[in-house]
Amino acid sequence: MADWLLSSDLGPLGALPTAPSLARGFVSVTLSDWGFDGLTDVTELLVSELSTNVVRAATGPDGAPRYGEDGSLPLLWIRLLSDGSRLMIEVWDTLPTALGAPIARHPEPDEESGRGLEIIEMLAEDWGWETIPGWSGKKVWAVLKATLLPRAPAPRVIAPSTAPKMVPSISWLRWPWSWRAEGCPWRRRSVFPVVVPGRGCGP
Repeated sequence: MADWLLSSDLGPLGALPTAPSLARGFVSVTLSDWGFDGLTDVTELLVSELSTNVVRAATGPDGAPRYGEDGSLPLLWIRLLSDGSRLMIEVWDTLPTALGAPIARHPEPDEESGRGLEIIEMLAEDWGWETIPGWSGKKVWAVLKATLLPRAPAPRVIAPSTAPKMVPSISWLRWPWSWRAEGCPWRRRSVFPVVVPGRGCGP
C-alpha cells in the first residue's frame, strides 16, 4: 500500500448538480497548498467527470434525485492523496453498483455524452473502481504523475503613504481564508481576502 504523505477530503456532498463545481473549487485550493499548481486543470477535469457520473447515476429519468429506501439523498466524497510523485484522486459514493458501476465506452463522434471515462483513460496513468467491505457504495479512483512546482511569490500591494502597508496573506491550512495588514493589531477572517488601499485598519 502506498504511503500517502498528503491527504485532503471534501464531503459529504449531496449528489446534486452543484457537487462538481464544489469539487473543482476544493481541487484548486488543495493543489495550490501542496504546490501542484501545474496539475490543477487536469485534476479539476477528472474530478468533475467522476463527480458528474455520480450525480447522473443519482438522478432519475424525471430529473429528480433518486432517494434511498430510507428517504436519504445519495452522497459523495472527494479525496486527494499524494506521496510527492503521484496524485491519487478518489470519489466515493453511497449508490448501489447497479446504478453507478463505471464502464468505459467509446461513443460515436456525433454523440453528445458518454466520454467521461474515455477522458479519464486518456489523461490518467491508471484508474479503476472497487467496492469496500462495510461500505454501501463504491470508490472510483485515478492516478496522475505529480511534479512539485515552485510557488509564485505573493503579490504586494503598494498603498498610499498615509495607510499601513497591506500584504495579502492567505493561509491554505486554515478554513476559511484569512488576510492580515502589516501594522494592524488584529486579524480579520473573510471568505474573500480583500485589500483596499487607503482604508488602513478599518473594517
